[in-house]
Amino acid sequence: NRLITIWRCMTFEVSEISSLAQNVRSADIKKQYYGVIGLRKILSNDENPPIQEALNSGVVPDLIKLVQTSSESRIQAESAWCLANLCAGTDEQTQEVVDKGGISCFLSALKSSDDEVIDNGLRGIANIAGTSTELRDLLIQSNGYNVIKPVVKVLKNSVSLSVARSATWLLSNLCRTPEPSYEEIESIIPVLCYSFCHLKDDDILGNVAWALSYISNNEEVVDEILSYDVTSRLVSLLRNSPSPNLCFPYLRTIGNIISSSE
Repeated sequence: NRLITIWRCMTFEVSEISSLAQNVRSADIKKQYYGVIGLRKILSNDENPPIQEALNSGVVPDLIKLVQTSSESRIQAESAWCLANLCAGTDEQTQEVVDKGGISCFLSALKSSDDEVIDNGLRGIANIAGTSTELRDLLIQSNGYNVIKPVVKVLKNSVSLSVARSATWLLSNLCRTPEPSYEEIESIIPVLCYSFCHLKDDDILGNVAWALSYISNNEEVVDEILSYDVTSRLVSLLRNSPSPNLCFPYLRTIGNIISSSE
């Protein structure tokens, strides 16, 4: 634990990626910790994360293996975090992680009992969903990965605020235009409406409001939204001076509902 704390405080350089990848591949748990922490810190650089350099190191299959098989939840969490960050690059970079088994890996993370592992799994899928319509559709279609059911289950069962934020952000990305068919997102609507009507966190409200604004162009969706009395919640939130970032999805959803009612 002391070493892990020290490593988390260290600064790592891009030139170390190759050696860090070798540590990830090691059978020694301490070396695995060092490798995944170092890679995660390098890939968490907000300005210019060296995603391509990490992909070139060939470390993706090793990270996936650690998420799926490590007995150390901290190693699983750090590895999933690295993979989620690798899915925040270009379409081609994200596709490379997907091609190597990234989606199945993130879905396995959702079965963890550790909230941080789950959170990073959700973020990884959310990044993939936001990459392209093709990957979004692959995630939600019944002949694809059908991720909606496990994500909704996580959102219903978790008491972690961070997990709830990531799960609603993911669901919002799954609903983005061009919006999926009603049949594909039908099971999302109840949990979105419940979260919107009962939770108070601005990040969650914003995520859900954007999701509702995307899918409320569909009359079947609007009918179901109305059954949950979401409109009363929207009006109440607007009256209570929400942040400017929240006003637009609130107003857009109300506009879609009114247009549908006509």
